[in-house]
Amino acid sequence: MTPDREFQVLCVAANLGTITPEEFARLEQRLATDAVARRYYVKFVQLQGMIDRSPGLRVNEPTHGRTRKIIPLILALAACFVGLVGGAAAWFAWSPVLGMEDVRGPVTILRKGRSLPATNGIALRAGDVIRTEPDASATVAWRHEKTSLRLESDTVLRLASVADGDKRFYLLTGTLTASVAKQPPGQPMLLETRFGRLEVIGTRFELSSLPDRMHVNVESGSVILTGAGQPEGRIIAFCQAGTVGPSGHVEVKTLPPKRTAPIGLMAHWPLNEGKGDIAHDTSGNGLDASIQNPRWTTDAGKPALLFSPNLKKHASVKSRTFIRSPELALPPAFTITLWLWMNREDSAGRLLQTVFSNSGSQSGLDGFSLLVRGRPSKPAGTPGPDEPSLSLRTDHGNRNKNMVSPPMALATDSWRFLAVKIDRSKGRAEISLDGKTVCTRPAIGTDFSLASPLFFGVTPHQYNTPLKGKMRDIRIYKRLLDPDEIRQLADH
Repeated sequence: MTPDREFQVLCVAANLGTITPEEFARLEQRLATDAVARRYYVKFVQLQGMIDRSPGLRVNEPTHGRTRKIIPLILALAACFVGLVGGAAAWFAWSPVLGMEDVRGPVTILRKGRSLPATNGIALRAGDVIRTEPDASATVAWRHEKTSLRLESDTVLRLASVADGDKRFYLLTGTLTASVAKQPPGQPMLLETRFGRLEVIGTRFELSSLPDRMHVNVESGSVILTGAGQPEGRIIAFCQAGTVGPSGHVEVKTLPPKRTAPIGLMAHWPLNEGKGDIAHDTSGNGLDASIQNPRWTTDAGKPALLFSPNLKKHASVKSRTFIRSPELALPPAFTITLWLWMNREDSAGRLLQTVFSNSGSQSGLDGFSLLVRGRPSKPAGTPGPDEPSLSLRTDHGNRNKNMVSPPMALATDSWRFLAVKIDRSKGRAEISLDGKTVCTRPAIGTDFSLASPLFFGVTPHQYNTPLKGKMRDIRIYKRLLDPDEIRQLADH
């Protein structure tokens, strides 16, 4: 008796090493429960020349007693063979070359017409298409080398080839940040968009595929950017940016020095205009912000924006000085940095002052805000804290979370570098002053709004809690800066 056609196909796939984990599970089930299938499989393996090569093993003995003794050995060997084939198949199916890490929010993998939810540790294969939703991000990481591609929100990447010496990818839309280990000579990693191709030997860079152009920022090393249909490309080196549009012409610009950490920079408002009501964005993303009631000043020859001096407590928002950003697509994990000067005489008492807040906070019930808690009022000479602290507040409905830094964290009458890291997907936040972490909390909530615009110097509701002080050099990053990057910015 001969088993069905499906079982025969499974035997062939196992022999060729192309069996999938699902097929192997079905083959294993049949061998465990179907005696006819087991006999067929033994004969199949014997015909393939895999059993009769074993020394001392004879399956064609004329004596039935000897045959009955040999059969258990044959089945055991067949089971071992199936296990080895299945293990090899499972190993290659797992594909230890690369996989997903640090998945935040809804991310999907399109594989052979099926949509799979991406999870940490899932293996990736050539042909996979990875899509991050507008409020999500994920990392494609190689397991045997220090190479990774961080996919930002609303990004689609197709893996054309993942083999060593033949890494090829197509960025359909969105932005990725790459850290690429040195590749073998003559075998660069290739990243393509519809506007051109990027050749990478080993570097750190950010690549964007936009509706009208392809853009790359290089932080270290160098890449070769070639426009579509062009015979030769241009080298984009350390701290340079390259752009190519429909014409295929490559434009190269110089970026700020490495210590300004350009990778993942969403917006940068230096506030060095000294006049006017526009804060110009120097990140290259065209996100100019507006300034309400601008009051400019200088400090050590550098311009800065002066916030709400000598205004009554209950003045309307319209009379305050504040910065309003354009609409921003904040990812679930981001960093905001700025330089802040708080006046000592305006920081007394228990009044709250707003450093930044988002439009989701307009109702006071949904969003995030960073507040300065005034220094306690007490008689002179009384021991204890005598400087303001910082409070990060997240709200959603009737639930709110507060993270308060230690007292005396924010010294007054001097410039302080402030960095706030917010990771909504993990419910974590961290506040740093002058490059040192002063407060961290593992539970700030995961459901508050990230809606924009952002407001600096005021909260967009009736109480507005205005800031009284000075501010300059505001930056927003689409990722969590590491401690070294924060220290570099603080020393800048």
